[in-house]
Amino acid sequence: MPFPSDHLRSVLAELQLCTPADLDALSRHVRPPGDEVPDFDLCWLDVLVTHRFLTPWQANQLQSDDPWSLVKGGFRLREPLGRHTWLAETPDRRTPVVFCRIGSSETRPPQEQLTRGQGIIDRIPDLADGRTGGVCLPKQVLQDDQGDIWLISPWVAGWSAEELLIRGGRMPWQAVQEIGRTLLNGLTVLERLQLVHGSISLNHLRLTRHGQAVLVDPFSASLRDPAATFRSDQQLRHVRHCAPERVGTGRACDAVSDLYSLGTVLWQLLTARPTFLSADPVRFLMHCRSEDVADVREWVPDCPASLAEAIRQMTRRHPDLRPQSMAEAHDRWPGPERRRCPHTRRLVRQLPERNHRPRPPHRPCRQRRLLQAGWAAAAVTGIALVGLTAGVVPLPLTMPHRASLEPTETDAAASDAAAVPAAANDTLLVLPEPDADGLVTLISGRTYHPVPIQSPGRLQIRTTGEAPAAIAIRDGSPWTVTADEIQMSGVHLTGTADSSTLLHLNAAIVVLDRCRFECTDASGTGLTWTPSGSGSTVGQVHNCIFSGGRQGIRTATPPDRMELHNTLFYRTAAAWRCSVSRRSQVTVHLDRVTQFLGRSFLDITWTSDTRSLTAEITCGHSVLAPTDALIRIASTAPDRTGIPVTVGFFLAGRSDPSIIPSGVSTAVQLDRSLGYLVELPPDQQLIEGLLVADPQFGSAADDDRPFADAILRDFDGPKLSTRLPGIDFDRLPVTYESDPAEPVR
Repeated sequence: MPFPSDHLRSVLAELQLCTPADLDALSRHVRPPGDEVPDFDLCWLDVLVTHRFLTPWQANQLQSDDPWSLVKGGFRLREPLGRHTWLAETPDRRTPVVFCRIGSSETRPPQEQLTRGQGIIDRIPDLADGRTGGVCLPKQVLQDDQGDIWLISPWVAGWSAEELLIRGGRMPWQAVQEIGRTLLNGLTVLERLQLVHGSISLNHLRLTRHGQAVLVDPFSASLRDPAATFRSDQQLRHVRHCAPERVGTGRACDAVSDLYSLGTVLWQLLTARPTFLSADPVRFLMHCRSEDVADVREWVPDCPASLAEAIRQMTRRHPDLRPQSMAEAHDRWPGPERRRCPHTRRLVRQLPERNHRPRPPHRPCRQRRLLQAGWAAAAVTGIALVGLTAGVVPLPLTMPHRASLEPTETDAAASDAAAVPAAANDTLLVLPEPDADGLVTLISGRTYHPVPIQSPGRLQIRTTGEAPAAIAIRDGSPWTVTADEIQMSGVHLTGTADSSTLLHLNAAIVVLDRCRFECTDASGTGLTWTPSGSGSTVGQVHNCIFSGGRQGIRTATPPDRMELHNTLFYRTAAAWRCSVSRRSQVTVHLDRVTQFLGRSFLDITWTSDTRSLTAEITCGHSVLAPTDALIRIASTAPDRTGIPVTVGFFLAGRSDPSIIPSGVSTAVQLDRSLGYLVELPPDQQLIEGLLVADPQFGSAADDDRPFADAILRDFDGPKLSTRLPGIDFDRLPVTYESDPAEPVR
């Protein structure tokens, strides 16, 4: 049997992964490659992985241009454990360690990161097992040839708490009490050394086979970024234990914020549920900043009052209400001080056995291997089954010969719904100013005169009851609100014939719930949003109605994240108009959205400095029924003829596809040389989340509620679920009940 190529043999020898004697012993297990395997080295890599000489990740790295990147100092990387963490080993495979990248030459000056990391190592006492109490401490910091800075820690074998909750459910309170005592012991020692962990989470809590709770990966998060930063691609698992005072403030981690993280970890061990129910990281952080964590006894009635109170004190929203040191929290923690943890040890004994250390290679043995062709056939079969299960094959879309970006009078007609009534005697209440907490409270059922609001930080505008409050735009000027974060619920805005814009928001984060925008001007806009700030910009619109006008929503620049949930665009020419300059990506997520009688869903205008454009719409359970196209693209620069454009319509998870009528184009672009819109070529469009079917709107004959004619009654296409797509009409603010207004005092 031929041996691997000289290049692969030299790499295996230099990295000390496999000796020539091992290759001789393995040669009888390598089958001759067929025509479908052009590279014989792939067969050898497959056998080396099967006999544990390589991990699958190492095999992939050996096929890269730089296989020697596996070596870091005197260690060799085995496989990734997280975004910045790798499992490594010594060349003799006897000592597993954890490599955590804390910096690189591209992010911060390497010498600064190296000095800070070495300063932490110098403060740590020399321990044989690398542990102090319940914290696993790093042993070394080094810089590799590429300029990356690494923190090296001992490997802690066992189960992660996140894995245990997923597989086994919540833990008994006796075990959680022991875990809390052990972790507080270790964190108190760190506090004496003037150190903080900085990244306490379920994923960093491990239980050994002896029932010992250990926090791993300390200091790495604070070394990578001393102040917590939040991006648009942030995942929930990365922020679910973040202290509220660190959200968007740039505040560094300290013992008090670590106590909050520890409290939420213990709370989740007891309940097997997150502290706040939200699948979106931004909304989760909003709950974290505005609400205290609930009493754990609501879900665990047998939890002792002393343990529940200790966790409640650690998870208070305001840092001044928590214990001000780890030592203070340790003194308040209930239960006796024990050297052993019998309840936790009894818990791990009930878990299935597993290998707690990376296993060395075993001697070659006869073992059957699946051919690559079999795996390819299985993958193709799986993809085909998924396609058949979805039952969605986009049909060819036709395009009208001529179209325009300007709406007609009939398209911008006002809603049949009655306008929000003004207050009695044409008297409007004075809009109150924000209080010290940034809260503006409106009386339900009353009508207010708009007054510009400018507030630092977070601003909340809400009503006293379930009934909404009205803002009457009468002088043609929009209501302007400026803050870092704006949350608005239960507000109805109406304008007169000369009101071009109802509401103008300047904020980084905008959250609207149960709001209604009614434009009577054919060229009006319901909401104009200017995303501001240097951080991530996020827009969330829930249970809202936009009726009439040229645009429902208009943004000066595309936000990092835009979500529309259970929202109705009623007789609005364009649901969203977005201007693009240097930034060239527009992304929007739809869930239960209905557009009824409009020209397009998304209008995009680009300027002379735009080089390319990407538009992505993630569809789900929606009905988009414009007359021209889903996306219309035009340039504001007459001298530019066109730019590279890519448009994608994607299916959101297990959601049903969105319904669009036949004869409606997916994406069109204005060709100034021809003077009308032309459809984008098929190679510039990716259509996965759309189903072409003619929708039938309308409600029951005795249903005279406003906007009821926008309810989807049926469509001539495959029904993928018993519930029709489109809006949940009962959750929309379709009715208005007003009380007689009191005179303005």
